[in-house]
Formats: sequence, structure tokens, C-alpha cells
Amino acid sequence: RLRFTCVVVDFRIIMLLRGGAISSTFSAHHVLMLLSLERLFSSLFPSQFEQWSSRFLAMFMSVAVVLTSTFYVMWNVSDSTRLFYEHFLPYLDTKVAQNAARYMQVMFALTISTIIALAVLFLDVFLNFYRKAKQGESLGVSYQFSENRRVILTLLPIKIFDAFFTIVSTLAQLVYAKFAINPSPVDRQLFLELSTYPMMYPLMLVVLLEWRVGRR
Repeated sequence: RLRFTCVVVDFRIIMLLRGGAISSTFSAHHVLMLLSLERLFSSLFPSQFEQWSSRFLAMFMSVAVVLTSTFYVMWNVSDSTRLFYEHFLPYLDTKVAQNAARYMQVMFALTISTIIALAVLFLDVFLNFYRKAKQGESLGVSYQFSENRRVILTLLPIKIFDAFFTIVSTLAQLVYAKFAINPSPVDRQLFLELSTYPMMYPLMLVVLLEWRVGRR
């Protein structure tokens, strides 16, 4: 008599690994958005920027963004902590029947946050590269705009690359959920791996960071 066994994985481990990856992506978008908002504030109010700038505030905001993003993702992926109890799966996917709607909500929120971050960054580009400079600007204000342009030129390729991969991945998840009819676990897992670029994304991001920051 043949006996077939199936290896199953605790869903809490899946949440820790894949949920952590989604949380880090979500946090990265918001940190980039914070950097863009900082440049936006310094573009609109260059003379007040130095007075309001604070290293402690920047660190506090960054930590708060990471913690909030992680909580939001984990809260939805775990279906309000209901899936923190024993729940075993034969495949490595954070989307299950119990949290399917909330998982799609996270994907939609990730897409919207990426679009907003891009819009803010392009507004920074307009204000710092295309807006005409005011007559009689002080040396400090001129230096601030010069610093803005340097930071924006560093952020721009990183954010465009990040947004492209994120929007393609999240839209693929949304479209697949809408049009795929009763996909098997293997089909779902294969599509997830192909559409999220698990190896290409960090590799290309490191190359971009080295190109834009490391070689300065």
C-alpha cells in the first residue's frame, strides 16, 4: 500500500518571511516618500527648512513609518491576528482563504502609496529644476536648492526602478486574483514567484545604490 505525505509549513513562519518582505517594501516606499516630502518642504520654504530640520525628528519619523507599515501589513495578512494560531499550509503563500480580501487590500494600498510617492518626487523635480528662480535669493536659499537637486538626482532612478517593479508586481497580483479561476496551489505559487522578482529586485536595487551613492 502506498502512502503519500505532504510537507506543510506553519503559516506563522510564512508570515514572518513573506509578510516581512511585504512590510519592508511598504516601509521603503514610505521612507522614500518622507525623503521626497522633505525636499518638497525645503523647496517651498527654503529659508525655514534649516530652522525646522532635526536629526532626531528624521530618525523618529523613519522608525515610526517602519513600525506603522509593518503593523499594517501584519495586521491584514494575519487577518487581525486570527492566523497567528496554528495554521499549516502545503505552499509558501501569504494569501490564503481567510485573508484573501485583506491581502488584496494590502496590494492595492502598496500600489497607491507608490503612485503618490512618484507624484511627490516629480513635483520635487518640477520645483527644483524647472521653476524659475526668484530674484534676489540669498546664498543659503541657493545652496538649499542645489542640495535639493543633488538629493533628487540620487532618488529619482532608485524610485523609478522601485515603483516599476512594485506596480508591476502588485497589479499582477490584483489581475490574477480577478481572472484566475480556481488556481491550484502550485499554479498560484509559480505565478507569485514569477511576478514578484524575488531575486532580481534586491540585486538591481543594490546596483542602483552603488551607482548613485556608493561611487560619489
